[in-house]
Amino acid sequence: MRLWISGKSQTCFRQLFNPFGSSGVQKQVIKLYLCTDLQGYYEKNDWTYIGKGYLLDDEETRIYELQI
Repeated sequence: MRLWISGKSQTCFRQLFNPFGSSGVQKQVIKLYLCTDLQGYYEKNDWTYIGKGYLLDDEETRIYELQI
């Protein structure tokens, strides 16, 4: 499952997707992606910087991934 997000905190998503990890029946790897211009904040909160990208208006952005 891949879900693209923008500007949301990881705590919110960890709580939202917690039932997937705690069910014990079938554990799924969930990856969340975030586009932001912030540097340094998300790296401190378990997000991994995976590269730069471009928004629809050709503005450059940083892309982060969080595996839950």
